[in-house]
Amino acid sequence: MNRLAVFLTLPVLCLTSALAGQEPGAVFVAVCAKCHGERAEGNPQIMAPSLAGLPGWYGGLQLEKFRRGVRGKHHADLPGAQMQAIASSLTPELVPALAAYLADLKPVPPSAPSGADPVRGAGLYTEICARCHRFNGQGERAFHSAPLTVLSGWYLAGSLRKFREGVRGYHDGDPEGPKMREIANRLGDREIDDLVGYIAALAERYPPGEAGRRRAPQ
Repeated sequence: MNRLAVFLTLPVLCLTSALAGQEPGAVFVAVCAKCHGERAEGNPQIMAPSLAGLPGWYGGLQLEKFRRGVRGKHHADLPGAQMQAIASSLTPELVPALAAYLADLKPVPPSAPSGADPVRGAGLYTEICARCHRFNGQGERAFHSAPLTVLSGWYLAGSLRKFREGVRGYHDGDPEGPKMREIANRLGDREIDDLVGYIAALAERYPPGEAGRRRAPQ
């Protein structure tokens, strides 16, 4: 076990027992809010994406991937390694409850990257994204395709680059990964920015769901 793994694992062993029996809101405050914000709005300065408004099925799917080591194990993915260590502290029963809590928070729509051309992005989106992520960018549970319009713009761009570079989607336990890697390998940096610019426009045109009614604990 390398030093990073030891550094990340030892605190998690203590955290696992501390979370036993806790309500999802309390778990969010204890585990998630420090990085992702009190309302799960995200913090790009520490590469923590917005989690607010993610559909429960998708949030639960990704938490499970992190918990089982399907995501966050690549040596070039430090934020992923931190997330994997934290997720491994969650029990299988707590994962859907926490995902449901996040789904009930108000979404934060993505922002377009500087210089992005959403018109060019629209053509790319129609060609390579819409079939799985749907015309409105809100994803499709049947395909396990992400709801793009509730994910941070910088995170969307970074994820596409991770797929392109093999940092994400490489694990045999990630059946959606190879398709995303195939798509991302066709994109340059400018095309990625244009795509995200169009997704930001989609979020304005088709607001993702109803605003969450629950407020994060103060």
